[in-house]
Amino acid sequence: MRRRAVWLIIGFTLLAGGCDPGWLIDELRPRPPGSGQPTPPPLPPPDGSPPADCQCSRRPGPLLSPSRCPAGIDQSVTGVIGPEGGVLSLRGQQSEGSGVATELELSPGTVVYAMKLSITELSTPPPAGFVDYSPVFRFDAPEVALARPVRIRLPWSNLDGTVDRALTAYHSDNGQAPWQRLDTRMNAGFTDVTVARLGYFFMGYPDSSQPPHCQ
Repeated sequence: MRRRAVWLIIGFTLLAGGCDPGWLIDELRPRPPGSGQPTPPPLPPPDGSPPADCQCSRRPGPLLSPSRCPAGIDQSVTGVIGPEGGVLSLRGQQSEGSGVATELELSPGTVVYAMKLSITELSTPPPAGFVDYSPVFRFDAPEVALARPVRIRLPWSNLDGTVDRALTAYHSDNGQAPWQRLDTRMNAGFTDVTVARLGYFFMGYPDSSQPPHCQ
């Protein structure tokens, strides 16, 4: 009833002033989807999560989601592994998100004497140009040759739990470009990689498939 009264008042006012109310009716009439101006990109929800159609990121900005895409805080673990082999494990921020520790495993005979190794979950943002599924991890060892390849385990996660077909591990000797794509064994929430040398690693895929407002 109130809505009808408002329309009557508007119509009477416009007609009394000699104005054509047609333009107002056109403006108020519902428009079909896709007409008019292009729809702006969706904004992040009030809780700070990324837009619904975007994966989250460990880089600062609107895609940061600490609960599903936890960033590293430079947590580190150091241990000694000898010729008998062994496993070094780090429970970092990403481990809390995916329930799997970051690991470095040496099989027997990989080194000829006991050596100190370390794993660090870096606070450094993942490299640009990728949809990141993990922080950057640094695996350190003395400058000695590894007699055999070693296994590393990288935990990962993202918003909706989907796994893009291009998702894989990347490696860099110094933490800078170029990042080399590695063959991986994918599992739910973690990936195992066999490598001949250590360095910097992260999980991700090129971000060309993300909508422009997610990049």
